[in-house]
Amino acid sequence: ASVTIKDNDAGEVEVAAASVGITEGGAAGSVCVVLTGTTGSPTELVNPLAVTVASVLNADAGAVDFFLGASVTIPAGTSLPTDGSHCVAVNGTEDTLLEGDEAFDAMINGTDQSAVVSVGASDTATVTITDNDAGEVEVAAASVGITEGGAAGSVCVLLTGTTGSPTELSNPLAVSVESVLNADAGAGDFSLGASVTIPAGTTLPTDGSHCVAVSGTEDTFLEGDEAFDAMITGTDQSAVVSVGASDSATVTITDNDGAY
Repeated sequence: ASVTIKDNDAGEVEVAAASVGITEGGAAGSVCVVLTGTTGSPTELVNPLAVTVASVLNADAGAVDFFLGASVTIPAGTSLPTDGSHCVAVNGTEDTLLEGDEAFDAMINGTDQSAVVSVGASDTATVTITDNDAGEVEVAAASVGITEGGAAGSVCVLLTGTTGSPTELSNPLAVSVESVLNADAGAGDFSLGASVTIPAGTTLPTDGSHCVAVSGTEDTFLEGDEAFDAMITGTDQSAVVSVGASDSATVTITDNDGAY
């Protein structure tokens, strides 16, 4: 007769760390697993244990942005609990996109001894890929001229790559602009747009065609020409797009009133 001895020991695998950081195009990181006993206080693994790992995408990283190992084997004879040294490699793919940091999840999805080794609650590590590309925005022209009550002018911005030679903007970039008053113009003398968005897919360096409108307010004052500064104050991707040294354009409003 065949006698089956049912094992009264059991274990579970979990990720060793809930977060892992790597750099696009840089050295590989590791998603490591830990095997612990849960029933019967086992102290040693008798047979090799294969643990499978899969990626779970979110709104950030796509499948082409990384490489993740599919499985790791914990050798027979390994003492329990394991020391977190059994890992799959993870790499960030080099590209020329200005995209910011991205993230995805590396999840344990099973073992080849599921009858005795289950997957624990801590089954997922969030992998953050740091973008190695960076850029900066500056004004396209240091001075802009408009006429009181006349056609609107434009304060335009340029986006260039500064690190990693990016050639394309991956996500829409909002650039904020505000006025800085001086002794000439007051807030009631002009209208200035608050922000401009550079669309996703735009080639770098940009061509200076992304602008906010600026116009001079009509009045009946004999006041002479006035001026104020239009300054870039930031972007919505400040981690990868900074404001450069040429951050301001001086806007001169020509008075359309004269003496008779």
